Amino acid sequence: MMQGNMCCGVTKNDDLVLRLGPERSEQALKQQHVRSCDFTGRRLKSMVIVELAGYTTDRSLRKWVKQAADCASSLPAK
Repeated sequence: MMQGNMCCGVTKNDDLVLRLGPERSEQALKQQHVRSCDFTGRRLKSMVIVELAGYTTDRSLRKWVKQAADCASSLPAK
């Protein structure tokens, strides 16, 4: 959480859950190991899930988390 807004998390399967915003989420979905986030049974347009294979290096993990942090920090505090 950042300023009361969802940023990122990890599921029990070690998948990353990332809030990237609608545009970045659409771009991310074009990459391997990335899928839509649909915890509620409905696609969450601002969020994606990245499988473990999509962040196998520290560099790739930092890249994903930075994108989520950029998105969350751009939102008004709750």
